[in-house]
Amino acid sequence: MTQKIFAGILAAMLLAGTSLAALTVSFDTASIDFGSVAPGEWKEAPLARDHDTLVVVSDTGNVWTAKISLTQALTNGTFPSITIPNENFRWMSTYAGNKNAPYTSLVSGLNHPAGLGYVNFSAIDELVYTSGKEAAYIDNNNSPAGTEIQFKWGMAMPSNQRAGTYATTVRYTVTQ
Repeated sequence: MTQKIFAGILAAMLLAGTSLAALTVSFDTASIDFGSVAPGEWKEAPLARDHDTLVVVSDTGNVWTAKISLTQALTNGTFPSITIPNENFRWMSTYAGNKNAPYTSLVSGLNHPAGLGYVNFSAIDELVYTSGKEAAYIDNNNSPAGTEIQFKWGMAMPSNQRAGTYATTVRYTVTQ
């Protein structure tokens, strides 16, 4: 039997500074759909491109951070007491870069660069990115187009997992 896996996306923002300052967050995908996954299978979520992208735009000049977490474990839609452990659902930050010319790579701001592989999800915020770490372009003030952070998603289905449709919400928290 196979399981159908979905994870919704929720962007959360915490703002600090004057009311004239702007901090905006956008994400280019409404949901992550793994499709059918067999027990014991490792699967990366199929994407329309090779990544999903979080974009943060700030005009304050202050350091900002982006974090990621789950609101709950992947939960069976029919039997809510049945979940897939968080350590089986994983994320990878594959790239960070300036969306303004000259489109500088900002991977030095990634807390877990792609070379370190996938990171297990947690209900506790995990630092993904900190602005201002690239000497060639300080992205604390990155308007108008912002900084993009690209992601990939993976799933290690437990071999004894009950079939069903599972869902959770991925939460992004951006603070400044």
